[in-house]
Amino acid sequence: RSTAAYRCPKMDDAAAFQKLIQMFPVTLDGQPPRKKERLRVTGVHDRHCYNRWRAEQRKRRQQNIFDQYDRWLPTESQVTHSIEKMGWSTNTPAVSEVLQNCKLQTWRGLHIVDDPVKGKKVITSRLFQKGGVVCDYNSKVITKTAGEALMHNFFDGPKQKIGSREENHTCHPDMDTIGRHINHSNKKANIRPLKESFVIDEKTDIILFLAKREIAVGEELLYDYGVSRKSFNGEGQSLEWL
Repeated sequence: RSTAAYRCPKMDDAAAFQKLIQMFPVTLDGQPPRKKERLRVTGVHDRHCYNRWRAEQRKRRQQNIFDQYDRWLPTESQVTHSIEKMGWSTNTPAVSEVLQNCKLQTWRGLHIVDDPVKGKKVITSRLFQKGGVVCDYNSKVITKTAGEALMHNFFDGPKQKIGSREENHTCHPDMDTIGRHINHSNKKANIRPLKESFVIDEKTDIILFLAKREIAVGEELLYDYGVSRKSFNGEGQSLEWL
């Protein structure tokens, strides 16, 4: 075995993969390098590197389909049509994979940071265009009547934490999600909620936040909770940021 990969016993899977993608970058529409070409670089790590190359490409293809639906979560038929339109003959992501990726999407350009007054807040690290989807609110969607009953119990009955982790979320239940840290403002709100429905295993209602205007880098995300300083028996009177 005379290749550099075979002569380097200390090279592990990760190092071999990095060498492979330097010579054969992962692209959206490209084909993986042939085995003979790969072996010159990967040696005994070839199977790992080959599988990872294909996984990285499939991930890019999933993201490419997702990015085509900036304003909503796609349906199964829409994803099927988008995949067919791309013309991929091999390493094609399954429709279920794309839908699951949409469902578990990590929202880019958003960060939860500490705030000395509010505790936590969400700020942007990229530009958001007016009307574009910013993120979702990961919580169970309930009716107005159920919400009013929940608020009544919160103040007059046993204390409950609204939107707590104990709720039965259908999406990423164990994550500290972005939407649940967005603060309120009725004057400076830069996003608005929109209820959407999509189907993976069953019909699911979710809340998406859309940009009310162009949102610049470094801005805090804010939306109108529908409350004021006079709400909650006047407990918000001292909160200037309301």
